[in-house]
Amino acid sequence: MEPKVYFVVNVDTDPDPEDTSRDDQAVLEKYGIMQDVLRQHADSKGIICVHSSPMYRERFFENQFMSFWQTWVDEGGELILHLEEDLYGTPETKQRGGSLYSDVQHMETMIKKCTDIMKNAGLPLKIYKGGYHGLTPEIIGILKKVGIQIEVTCAPDV
Repeated sequence: MEPKVYFVVNVDTDPDPEDTSRDDQAVLEKYGIMQDVLRQHADSKGIICVHSSPMYRERFFENQFMSFWQTWVDEGGELILHLEEDLYGTPETKQRGGSLYSDVQHMETMIKKCTDIMKNAGLPLKIYKGGYHGLTPEIIGILKKVGIQIEVTCAPDV
């Protein structure tokens, strides 16, 4: 018998930090295209990133996006908390030679805030994906505290 191969379709929804406008409808249309692809080819199974960053801290937690996340979950998908605390920094938050990932208090506040919003909406986040420098032992501890047990941050140099 052939061994089964499992894989997960991960839809990273990061807006381009240089040229993405505030046209939420256009963003939602792009998300809808990905949802249609997964409906057709993966029985709607896949994980999609709920982005939060200094540049877009609350944008993807607003009503129109929350409705989309609800539909995604209702159709069988899962949601990922995707904090981008480096590339999507503002002039006030950019760290010289580093990122906000090393600021444990900041990360704990942001992770808890995002997970609380989604939990209160009936959309618990079960998966985490950090940005470029987005995973530290301290972040793993914070994720455990809020109930996130799956981590899919990309490994550098792989």
